[in-house]
Amino acid sequence: MGKKSKNKRPELQNETTGNGGKTEEVEKIYKYITRIMSWTVGISAVLIILLPEFNSLILDRITQFLYYIFIITLLVFILFEFIGKYVKKLIRSSIG
Repeated sequence: MGKKSKNKRPELQNETTGNGGKTEEVEKIYKYITRIMSWTVGISAVLIILLPEFNSLILDRITQFLYYIFIITLLVFILFEFIGKYVKKLIRSSIG
């Protein structure tokens, strides 16, 4: 009764079965990069909310700098999530 489900994307199957150790290393590097970016976005967001409460010119400059880092990191993080497959290919080619 039930049909066998075929993988509609054979290149994805070859990608995961072809290079076992290399794929795991690429995944590890990709997760590490996204984890760092996620922490950067989170910490920047919290500091952007808290630092203006102290009414200091120096802290306002730091908040402005953190805001720019927050926006840039958030945009790059979103872009990485949308084109993750291509980022992983880039990582794979860079590690040899």
